[in-house]
Amino acid sequence: MQYIAEGLFVVVLGAGAGLLGSLALVNLVLHFASDEIPRAEDVGIDANVLAVTLGCAALCGVLFSLAPLWQALRTAPNAVLTNGARSTASAGAQRTLAAFITAQIALSCALLVVAILCVQRLGVLSRFDTGFDPRDVTNFFTYIRPPGFRMTLLVPITKPD
Repeated sequence: MQYIAEGLFVVVLGAGAGLLGSLALVNLVLHFASDEIPRAEDVGIDANVLAVTLGCAALCGVLFSLAPLWQALRTAPNAVLTNGARSTASAGAQRTLAAFITAQIALSCALLVVAILCVQRLGVLSRFDTGFDPRDVTNFFTYIRPPGFRMTLLVPITKPD
């Protein structure tokens, strides 16, 4: 149980840091680029996405806490006590650990490259001329009531800023 508690503690710290970082970055981007982002008032952190992300993080924390627990259950207590301060990990466990570290570094680098490419592409798209002139455009709201429906749909037609 201690392994799972430690894993969940790390997940909570990481998720909290990620949430604070994303809040800060969203506010920073909106502060400096709100004039260039369409519908900037709608930009924010969605509660549904946040809930799914936290659920996935908790699931990963529990699953990855099971690996050290499994390793500890496979090791005889007598072997741990007689080895003293020496490592109890076998050569296979050390290779597995090295493979996990290598995979983590590779995925982190791939994520960094993809993020850089997305930001670069967003910059290119923001400078792209769409050929649309938004001046002298009228915007209005209309209420549409389809035949047979009691619900009224509000369809906004807005002027781009």
